[in-house]
Amino acid sequence: RDRDAMNELWSAWLPKEIAPGITECELLKLKGARPTDVLVGESGKGQREVQVLYSEPGGREIYLFTDNRLTRIVKPGQG
Repeated sequence: RDRDAMNELWSAWLPKEIAPGITECELLKLKGARPTDVLVGESGKGQREVQVLYSEPGGREIYLFTDNRLTRIVKPGQG
């Protein structure tokens, strides 16, 4: 019962779609699966940068984060 209440609360708080500005944790929850790979580094400006890779049936999707906020999505056919 407590688990159902927590899931309901989480669902109400969670963004409805993957869009710029969401956090790394929100992406993982929305995708519902573990990523294929994760790379963590630092920009020349001292910002934390993360690349989250998902191998999808249609190709790879790369989600780029700066300081825990989604800044760019690269999908098959995009540069």
